[in-house]
Amino acid sequence: HNRHFTNGGYSLFKRLIRNKCSQNEP
Repeated sequence: HNRHFTNGGYSLFKRLIRNKCSQNEP
């Protein structure tokens, strides 16, 4: 149910995922 997420919440969620991916990179 992605619709439940608000634009702000979704953006924050995406940022969190990107942060995790960045940490994986050397």
